[in-house]
Amino acid sequence: MARCNAVLLWIELHGRGERLPDKERALDWKIHQQIARVALERRLLEFDVVSQCLFELGRLADEGQAPTVRHWKERGWLEASELETVLRALGYEGEEAAVASAPFQRPAAGAGEEQAVTSRFGLRISARGRAGVEGLGLEGSTEVAGDGRDEVRTRVQGVAAAWATPAWRSAEETGRHFAFENTEVYQPALRAGEFLSGQARYELGGPLGGGGGGSVLSAHDRVLGRVVAMKIASPSTRHDARAVVRFLAEAQITGQLEHPHIMPIYDVGVLDDGRVYYTMQRVNRPSLAQVIKGLRCREPAYLEEYTLPRLLSMMKQVAGALHYAHARGVVHRDLKPSNIMLGEYGEVLVMDWGVAHVSGDRVHTKLDARDEPGAGQTLGTPAYMSPEQARGRLDLVDARSDVYGLGAVLYELLTLEPPFDGKDAAETMWRVVESELIRPSERGCDLWPLSRELEAICLRAMAREQEKRYPSARAFEEALEGELHALRRAPIAEGLERGQALLADYRDALREERDLWREIEARAGTLKPWESIERKRALWALEDAFLQAKRQGVATFGEAVRRFQQVLWIDGQEPRARAGMAELYWERYVAAKERNDMAEMLHSESMVRDYGGAAYAERFGRCAEVQISTRPPGAEVTLFPYQELDRRRVVADERQVGTTPVRLPTLESGSYMMVLQRAGSAPVRAPLFVEVGERELTVCVDLPADHRVTPGFVYVAGGLCTLGGDPEALHPGPAREVELASFFCARLPVTFREYLEWLDELSATDLQQAREHAPRTRLDGGTLAFFEASTGRWLPSPVLIEGPMRERYARDADHELDVPVVGISAMDAQAYCQWRGQRDDRPYRLLTEDEWEKAGRGVDGRFFPWGSRFDATFCKMRDSRPEFSQPEPVGVFLDDISPYGVRDLSGGVQEWCAGTGKESALRAVRGGSWMLDERACRLASRRRVLASARSGDIGFRLAYDAN
Repeated sequence: MARCNAVLLWIELHGRGERLPDKERALDWKIHQQIARVALERRLLEFDVVSQCLFELGRLADEGQAPTVRHWKERGWLEASELETVLRALGYEGEEAAVASAPFQRPAAGAGEEQAVTSRFGLRISARGRAGVEGLGLEGSTEVAGDGRDEVRTRVQGVAAAWATPAWRSAEETGRHFAFENTEVYQPALRAGEFLSGQARYELGGPLGGGGGGSVLSAHDRVLGRVVAMKIASPSTRHDARAVVRFLAEAQITGQLEHPHIMPIYDVGVLDDGRVYYTMQRVNRPSLAQVIKGLRCREPAYLEEYTLPRLLSMMKQVAGALHYAHARGVVHRDLKPSNIMLGEYGEVLVMDWGVAHVSGDRVHTKLDARDEPGAGQTLGTPAYMSPEQARGRLDLVDARSDVYGLGAVLYELLTLEPPFDGKDAAETMWRVVESELIRPSERGCDLWPLSRELEAICLRAMAREQEKRYPSARAFEEALEGELHALRRAPIAEGLERGQALLADYRDALREERDLWREIEARAGTLKPWESIERKRALWALEDAFLQAKRQGVATFGEAVRRFQQVLWIDGQEPRARAGMAELYWERYVAAKERNDMAEMLHSESMVRDYGGAAYAERFGRCAEVQISTRPPGAEVTLFPYQELDRRRVVADERQVGTTPVRLPTLESGSYMMVLQRAGSAPVRAPLFVEVGERELTVCVDLPADHRVTPGFVYVAGGLCTLGGDPEALHPGPAREVELASFFCARLPVTFREYLEWLDELSATDLQQAREHAPRTRLDGGTLAFFEASTGRWLPSPVLIEGPMRERYARDADHELDVPVVGISAMDAQAYCQWRGQRDDRPYRLLTEDEWEKAGRGVDGRFFPWGSRFDATFCKMRDSRPEFSQPEPVGVFLDDISPYGVRDLSGGVQEWCAGTGKESALRAVRGGSWMLDERACRLASRRRVLASARSGDIGFRLAYDAN
């Protein structure tokens, strides 16, 4: 909008007329400005194009040329038909071709001489130079030509001549109700005084409806930039002052009844042809009459949206609006479905107060007794008018007459037929007065059940005698509310029962998903991509079943939500429905937690809190009572809370909490590191995690004897931990809680230095066996270590580190010996464990998969040893260095350290894990490596490879039991 204002101002100021050599050229330039303005207003050209056009025309003028109208067509700015339209809108006669070749001259008009303008619709409008229309325009003269097309001649003032041609295009031409529908970019070019002209302010569009009092059109308000509905008095009213007064009274009555369910009035005025109008809210939804027609035809969209409870709720709103009007002395007298409009957001609006009767002094109009219809006349619509109206007894009409109208509309809602119908208006009114009303239940509408109580409400409202009807619209509204309350009970019970059954089905679907996912993970680990289709069919069948279960779960969840929501639409505070919604989202929260889907967890938690209130909010409590004990007791406990710094979880300020056993009454949810130390013993690290919603937590840590801790090993205390559940990992499996016994884990993987010590010893007795266990990448070569016969020792191959990486690790410093050993099979790793165990008098073994994952993730379910957010510089993987990736010595990447102090789990080399006894040729490997991507670095990622395989990025580390 601001841009539009700027362009219009630019058009106004960028005259260049003073640069032209004579007055005539200045006049020509003014015409170009007018063409630009109209083209912009009618959206024939965009702002940028208009600016470019005027710039080009100004340049031609600076060069001494006289740009004419033809430039607009020849330069391709406007089509010939568009230019003709613009010229006619400006009030110029003649075809564009006739004026394009000569200096443009505006037709002159003398005082009192008529200017004739032919519009594009074949309408010839005459505008006299002398102003002669004032007030409501009743004094102006109007002539209607009899030559086969209407010719309107009227006297106007001010800018009427400029606007005499209708400045709008029909719906057929534009495909819309009005020409300038996009109000964000349209800006009027009106001057002071033009706002007084309705024709200037509003651009008229297509018809919306009409009646005896006038027609209703769509219109665009140029001043406020919005679309409105304009009701225009019938042309005949221009010769009937009393009809104009009644039309204005309709606007005054409606405007003074300021109620949410009564159509608001925006503006009242006079068009240039003398017709009176008023504008009101444009309602895009159907009227109640259209809804009844859709229900009668059983159209699915209407049947789904307009249930009987909703229709009764709408009737309550109508009754409330009428009671408001009655309290202000206004009786509508023409209530019917077509006068009840429905808004886009559930609004119900009563409109068309053209025959309303006003009494008292709370609503003021220009009507007097002479303007009211006399005795014996009827007002209203025959099928819905009260008997007193049908008899012409307007002196008896009061609020109870509108109550009858309410009953008549309710009757049609219940039966989908009007209460009375005849072959013409006279017969219909006769039936209203004389015939017995057929009971709604006898009409045989099977669309919805009809209770005796609801039928009684309808019949009482439509009683022939006024005194037998409800005394007020409020009484009718209260009766409807009682029935509506009773009507709501049945779907509430049905909805609750169905919702609870669907909630149970949803829980079953989630369990089935988890079970299928575990089975898929187990099978996928035993298959390789190159294996036959026959072996993969069973896995594919499981995957299809999993997707089907997932789809079923989503559908069940959605249907359960819909059922509970239907109950809440009826009763927003129904406790069982709210609890059902809370349980649904709680199950969704638990499932998201298993996947570590934080976005879904936050959304589900919000929904659980909204629906469940305080009772369910306790599930997300932020504090818990924590009991900490040790075996043996008497350990000093220091607590370090974790906080995130640069995407890593680091410990913050310590807190001394006492000697075990110790109780912490309120510990905030989150992740902590406990350091436990007994007098004379080494400290033990034990991570602690207080989950959101956890209210009580008991932790017991077994403290190892100092003599059992081997140098280079860390203690991993037993207990519960969360494994799997990382959605970004490779084959992670669903999140699961596992309880593991305490164990000791090597701080670093086994290096070439350590592994070659074994080969050195083995070579002294059996060189051939040592060669079989030597690191290599292929069975027939790819040696990564070689035996030096002169010294009787094994040495790592120099190819482990080469090229640019040598700038980091010099060749003469023996860095290769500190590289984790690779190129060995699972059997080689087990053989080394046995030799090393005998040497150190420790029962060394490989880590199990679960032990390996717990050693890296601790107890808070983190995705990496340092936290849950990744950066390539935190561990040794393929993108960690600018050089071509190669193995590096252990322990170089300081951030790759777990809560227990285990290093190089996310990067470096993958590690062989212990067999489970169920595997034959395949064995699990865990961890990332120097040649893999981020997904492999995630601690929940799992792989299976041949136990006999040798790879340049698979090594191992040692472990032993703590018992």
